[in-house]
Amino acid sequence: MAGFEVITEVRGLGWFISKFHLPAPSELIVKLLPRVPDRNLLPSFGAYYMTSLQRFRHANHRMIENIVISEDGSAVVELRVVAFAMSPFTRGNFTGGLFNPEGVEPPGVSVNWSTACDRPREHFRDFDLQIREIEKACSSFSGVAARRISARTDPVEPKRAIFSIELPSDPTAGHAFALSYTARFQVGQNGFVGRASASDEEDNYGRNFDWPCYCYTLPLALNSTNVVFARPTVSVFYGNAPHEEESARIKALVQSLGGAKELEIAIPYPLPGAQYQFRWEVWKS
Repeated sequence: MAGFEVITEVRGLGWFISKFHLPAPSELIVKLLPRVPDRNLLPSFGAYYMTSLQRFRHANHRMIENIVISEDGSAVVELRVVAFAMSPFTRGNFTGGLFNPEGVEPPGVSVNWSTACDRPREHFRDFDLQIREIEKACSSFSGVAARRISARTDPVEPKRAIFSIELPSDPTAGHAFALSYTARFQVGQNGFVGRASASDEEDNYGRNFDWPCYCYTLPLALNSTNVVFARPTVSVFYGNAPHEEESARIKALVQSLGGAKELEIAIPYPLPGAQYQFRWEVWKS
């Protein structure tokens, strides 16, 4: 009977609090304790990335942009993208752009694979594993579901090469699309400021991130002898204004690079909507 008496007392206490509109005991305890200031913690990069994917409904999950610079200053630029798009959406149209200085050949765009897949998993680690599973499954076929590929110079901004790849879309379907594509073109001698044979000039390159991205990698190589990369820097702009915090984060990633014929700049979680300006020097070895 002791247990029954306890329950009766608890119910009586609840009735008494409700009857006389008294605050709950927990509220009384909180009021008696000193106030703890709001921490206002920032989300992790992974959580922010998944939230951005839900908001924008499209992500360039991994981007690798290879640049091979010849001794005369020309270069071959190849952009490889693994993209993910959620549905439903009204059209499966992916557009992209590359830095397109004077004297370039028209960019060529090819689709490596595209496929319907499951919706993204809730946690970032699971989602990245899902993307890798899609890549592995799609390695044996090419061009599935992709159509109407086009590439041209941007009429508004001549220094950008823009391309578009259309996928069939079905707003009623409960799936998403995964896509891998490659864009490639040749940059003429006027495309880069420096020359691989010079010791006191700089090269530069720009990349806009219009969509969420998990990781962007910029591998650079010199197709020349007796020269090496030196002092790479990355400047970040948002709305045409410098983004000091992001620039400082990237500076810590690249400050130890340089001194070889190959240079790889890796940027995890680049800021959506920002522009990154890459600069490096070419020295005689």
